[in-house]
Amino acid sequence: MLGGTFQKYITREGNPLSVHYDMFIPAVKNLGTVEQQAEWLPRSYDCKIIGAYAQTEMGHGTFIRGLETTATYDPKTKEFEIHSPTITAYKVKI
Repeated sequence: MLGGTFQKYITREGNPLSVHYDMFIPAVKNLGTVEQQAEWLPRSYDCKIIGAYAQTEMGHGTFIRGLETTATYDPKTKEFEIHSPTITAYKVKI
């Protein structure tokens, strides 16, 4: 498992793995269920999977707090309903 001093150096600003260690793993640790953590954390630590982040709203660049799109889970259909209320919330396929 990576961590401590070694992790600090490989996740310096600009390193592609920084998102994996600084955002993906903490999100799974803090927001995942016990089952999700058991499934994803060991593979994340071993870099058998690499977490990423993509933001696709046209009008928001890096202003994360300004994101307008909501995703609401419907347990009946087991699907997410995506709502993008304005033109700045439209998605861009890159």
